[in-house]
Amino acid sequence: MARAQMKASPQAIAALKAQLAAAKQANEAKRPDIALEKADRLLATHPRLAQAHLVRATALMSFRKVDLALAALGEAAKCAPQD
Repeated sequence: MARAQMKASPQAIAALKAQLAAAKQANEAKRPDIALEKADRLLATHPRLAQAHLVRATALMSFRKVDLALAALGEAAKCAPQD
């Protein structure tokens, strides 16, 4: 049986994009601690958000946690659409 997909409101989508952008900006600002916190918060409610896994991987690499970063990249690959 196919799983029904719920449509998110435009406001919810905008909020999600803003949260993701803030996480990416934290990585760019050399604040991997904040990026990791924001990515983990996003993943708690949206575990299949590939971009959040990528932000997480980048932050983890800043901490030299290579194994955890590779695991996050693996999760991103599982979640990303196969175009």
